[in-house]
Amino acid sequence: MDLLHAQSVLETEDYETRLAAATPSSPVDRLAVVLPGDDESETRLLYLFALPGLEGVVTSGTLMQSLVDLDVDVPAEAIDTLVRVLNDVNASVALGHFGFDSNQQRLHYRCVQLLPDHPTPEDDARLVESVALAHFLVDRFGPEIIDAVM
Repeated sequence: MDLLHAQSVLETEDYETRLAAATPSSPVDRLAVVLPGDDESETRLLYLFALPGLEGVVTSGTLMQSLVDLDVDVPAEAIDTLVRVLNDVNASVALGHFGFDSNQQRLHYRCVQLLPDHPTPEDDARLVESVALAHFLVDRFGPEIIDAVM
């Protein structure tokens, strides 16, 4: 499944999207999907992009990553608490996981799925459901994680 197809599928389901070309700081093309919140400050972006460097390994589809930045800087003194909270939360997460990028000191939700090169309507429906599930999980667990480290 390519990003143009994913964009078409998600826009059919009333998701607001935009394609972003690769840049030096983000070396892969990506699709930004708006995950609306109750107010403007709670709106997040889900980035959908193919994992690079696996073209010879995965031959019948694309490993597509969904990534939502929780947009909070984690203080160094909160890392131990964060690890405990992430372990507890991730035990309840059905697809994907919440994580912490120690290089950038950023919290995120991440999910990787194998999507077919020639998607069927059922594959399209799974894409929509995975975006909806990411939205639900970020809304459900994001505040709990953020509150624990702030």
